[in-house]
Amino acid sequence: MDLKKSIRNQTDVSLSLAKHVSLSESKDSNLVFSPLSIHVVLALIAAGSKGPTQTQLLSFLNANSTDDLNSLSSHLVSLVFADGGPSGGPK
Repeated sequence: MDLKKSIRNQTDVSLSLAKHVSLSESKDSNLVFSPLSIHVVLALIAAGSKGPTQTQLLSFLNANSTDDLNSLSSHLVSLVFADGGPSGGPK
């Protein structure tokens, strides 16, 4: 798995989600969402699915396999929780 490519793909998916969400909201409203959280949830669903559902999720997430998604998640977790403190908190 190419980590830089996977992160770039995840960023592209996040920007696409943000574009679609912002187009559906009125100009007088506020919205906050976590693209990374959505990506993780969809990756979990992809890991538990089979057949056309899994194929569609992998296509949407720009991933070749659930193994690639798992590897990306592992790398991201190790970066986010890199402080190594006893509480396991983020940097």
